[in-house]
Amino acid sequence: MTTTAQPDSGVGEWRVLRIALLVVVALVLVEVAGTAVDRRLNPGPSSLDQTEKCLVNEKGLPVERGAIDPLAKTADGGVLRTRIEGNAVTILISSSDGRAQRLASEYRNVGGGPANAIDHRGHVVYVWELASSPTQRQTVYDCYY
Repeated sequence: MTTTAQPDSGVGEWRVLRIALLVVVALVLVEVAGTAVDRRLNPGPSSLDQTEKCLVNEKGLPVERGAIDPLAKTADGGVLRTRIEGNAVTILISSSDGRAQRLASEYRNVGGGPANAIDHRGHVVYVWELASSPTQRQTVYDCYY
């Protein structure tokens, strides 16, 4: 009686499975890289643009762009000014939370208004003419991007 050894078909299946997994991983990496390149080339509207659009279109506020003092000019994301319920606010947008925190500290150091008139939230600093009310703060917080 002669027995013939049959090839182990499981080895071939594992090889196909590994190749398929490598192809899936490669496709995911290509998709992630493509998304990163697309965001780099087409960043979309800036925080400044989105904030201005929200204040004008959703809140119905008049908005001016540009810094009115030398310290505001250091906000690398831009500056907006508006008036909410009679209280003027300058909105300083920075590229990072750390820069915004330093900017808020600098305003406090030079006496940029009443002690509670400088709000720092993420990468944005709000410098109020007078101490702000909760509704005034909420209006600008609604337009945080």
